[in-house]
Amino acid sequence: MAQSYQYMNEYILSDRRKHIGFLVLMAPALIGGGQIGYHWSFAERTAKADLIVIAEPIATKATGRRTVHPSLQPDLPVIELETELQVLVTLKGQVGPVVRLKHYRIDMDEWNRRNASKSGLVNRGSELTFVTSKERKDPYLLFLTRTDDGRFEPLSGHTFPTDTVYRLSEGDRR
Repeated sequence: MAQSYQYMNEYILSDRRKHIGFLVLMAPALIGGGQIGYHWSFAERTAKADLIVIAEPIATKATGRRTVHPSLQPDLPVIELETELQVLVTLKGQVGPVVRLKHYRIDMDEWNRRNASKSGLVNRGSELTFVTSKERKDPYLLFLTRTDDGRFEPLSGHTFPTDTVYRLSEGDRR
């Protein structure tokens, strides 16, 4: 009988240690320091997108608008960008031969200026980067939503835009 109590106490203690360990590992996310992106199925992407295209980037330019990231806290300074993409194939929706895509680049100079006395990591999600050289133009599969001004933005939003904008690899080009 004493052995069964000892076994039960060891079991409860080991279970408690597992729970404490789990809480210690998850504490940063629970406090608000972590991000968990949403996993979009292709059926959801297709249903919710206003526009689905395969397109090649033509050029990316800064719009001149400096703001804060629309969905991250604390405020993260960003520079608004606009990429023009040449539509190769339209899979859903209607659009002309060129799509204008609004996205953001983190303004690290401004971040460092505002937070000179602080150190640590910047919790920022992902960022879109398009190759627009004359020698190489990679096609992208884009699931987009239309903005009020007629431009488009990634369906997944600006925190994890790469969840609905995919570079299509041509594999070995031999």
